[in-house]
Amino acid sequence: MGIDEPEKRGVIIARSRGEFIDAILRLANNPEECESLAHQALAAAQKQFSHEVSFAPLMAFVRSL
Repeated sequence: MGIDEPEKRGVIIARSRGEFIDAILRLANNPEECESLAHQALAAAQKQFSHEVSFAPLMAFVRSL
């Protein structure tokens, strides 16, 4: 299980030290982008880890008994 379309889920991919530094500086200088990424990440986490999603395998097992 990974993150589908991380660029739409509030994730920044940094493949090198330089990219990481650039991303941190960009976010430090752009609070609107930082807030937008935070909202995207929260929405993605709520969707992926909701009670319905998290307990679906257990509920399917219970129903099969």
